[in-house]
Amino acid sequence: TAVALKGKDGVVFAVENIVLSKLYEAGCTKRIYNVDTHIGMVVAGLQSDAKALVEIARDECSSYRENFGSPIPLKAYEGCAIGKAKQNAKTELEQLKLKDMTIQELIKEAAKM
Repeated sequence: TAVALKGKDGVVFAVENIVLSKLYEAGCTKRIYNVDTHIGMVVAGLQSDAKALVEIARDECSSYRENFGSPIPLKAYEGCAIGKAKQNAKTELEQLKLKDMTIQELIKEAAKM
């Protein structure tokens, strides 16, 4: 499961790392990416698919910057969840007042999910 939370002074990305085997090295799969200087992306599911989507997003940002001379504009979610337990996380997100929370509070809430 992966969540993204936007508060009054920043954004928090959090992912659940599940070690499936003793042979699996913890932390070897990256699930949080920088797409551009002002855009981040959290992924769930197959890593090969995620990496392909990240590259497409990076190419779109680069193309926009070359054509228009400015960073790509974006709209924002207040909170978003993906993955196996997304419904539980979305239920918890709906109960939070994200606009009034600081980054420290968001980190604590993300850890609970």
